[in-house]
Amino acid sequence: MRASPSIRRGEDGEIVFAGETTFPGYSGTKLGRIVRETMQLPVLVENDVNAAALGEVWRGAARGASSAFMITVGTNLGGCFVQQGRIWHGASFSAGEIGYLRLHNEKRILEDVASTRAMIREAAFSHNMSLRAHGRDGLRLGARRRRGGIGGHPRTG
Repeated sequence: MRASPSIRRGEDGEIVFAGETTFPGYSGTKLGRIVRETMQLPVLVENDVNAAALGEVWRGAARGASSAFMITVGTNLGGCFVQQGRIWHGASFSAGEIGYLRLHNEKRILEDVASTRAMIREAAFSHNMSLRAHGRDGLRLGARRRRGGIGGHPRTG
């Protein structure tokens, strides 16, 4: 099995959606077909959170449960519903993807406020720190230099 941080569908493991800011150009990739043809091996492509949830049902905290829901908080916010040992993908292959839920009366989604990325941004804002892009999907915190340092502490200035 190949786990992928995305929404995927079908036998060819096509990546239906992967956040363009996190994984630019990944949407539309037929990952399953590429790996199968390159390696000459059978392959199943599954969303990374779904694969983790199956692992919990198989050998982890949800072992023996008839149903389970897993939430992961990382760069993005993911979820997976497992019922009778099987992932419930839903009609659009995105069941359980709680990060994309719209917040009430807002244009933002849950991931905008509850992912690790969002929490880092909020912490930086709350502590008057700047954010700089770091790598493909990482963020780096940096103190804004100002007279007297951070919070007036002279050793941070």
